[in-house]
Amino acid sequence: VKDPSSDKMMLHVEQSRQCYGRDHLALGVFGWLVLFVFVVGFPLGCFFVVWRVQRTGPNLPSNLERYGWLYGGLKPSSMWFRQMSLLINIIVAAQTVFEFAFQWQILVNMCIFLLNLVTILVLLPYLNTKVNFLFVAAGFLRGVYLLALVGSLRDQYPDVFV
Repeated sequence: VKDPSSDKMMLHVEQSRQCYGRDHLALGVFGWLVLFVFVVGFPLGCFFVVWRVQRTGPNLPSNLERYGWLYGGLKPSSMWFRQMSLLINIIVAAQTVFEFAFQWQILVNMCIFLLNLVTILVLLPYLNTKVNFLFVAAGFLRGVYLLALVGSLRDQYPDVFV
């Protein structure tokens, strides 16, 4: 919250502490570090593991044993699909953490839904055809849920929806 008397950001809970001041700096740095590690670091790390495995050979026993949980069930030519999914996870987490406007969250989720739908239906990246259609069905259910959520929120908060 901005303090009107000094134009400095203050913690909302306790107005006597200045944001990133002497008392708050350690906690702020720790919070940003945790945010980076969990929101960006883990999916990005998995992205590079899949990239490395793709270059060294996904069917090597050592790679399957260590990293198979990241890419198991995908066609060898569709390893990029897992990397795309990990980057999408970063986007979804970031938009949730950084509290973008509700309209942007809906737009981003709808774009991700359409991207996944088209990618899975056109390229069928999984070895098992049933798994491909299971992901399509789950995507449709997520889309229906999203539309229902928007509909219920539109009634509760008409000023948010223009």
